[in-house]
Amino acid sequence: MRLRQSQQGREATVLTLVDDLTSACAPRLLRAGADLVLPYITPSAQLSLQIERLAKRLSHTLDGVLELAPGLVLIAATCELEHGNQRHALPPQSLRLLWALGSQPSQVLSIMRLRMALDIPAAANDQALHTAVARLRRQLRPLGLADALQTLHRVGYRWSLTPQR
Repeated sequence: MRLRQSQQGREATVLTLVDDLTSACAPRLLRAGADLVLPYITPSAQLSLQIERLAKRLSHTLDGVLELAPGLVLIAATCELEHGNQRHALPPQSLRLLWALGSQPSQVLSIMRLRMALDIPAAANDQALHTAVARLRRQLRPLGLADALQTLHRVGYRWSLTPQR
């Protein structure tokens, strides 16, 4: 079962209310794509606060361009990586991952921080992030950039190239 349905390039936000958070139903809902699972008896003030937090978490849309290195630019609007004079399309998840890493070059970003940047559900294991990194490396390999995405085992990942300052 998948709760998310993409319509016209936008995904609906899914908030679910359940009788018992400790039941097996709550993790299944998160794995199916729910953005938030709350008890049915959540007070309205707390529900409003949780919806506000959810809106903030999901509103981190990328905008503009990000220079990753001289001659290497990410373009959010078109989901492209410009390398020299050529543009290469990137899937949205790869764009978000590269944006997160490239916006803080040479810094190690933890697995948890990158999971949040990619909006990987809490119920998913870390393998979802590792798979996203492997996909991004495969996309960067033909450009000779795969080695710029460095792995620090059990710590996180880092983008080793820096823009000119």
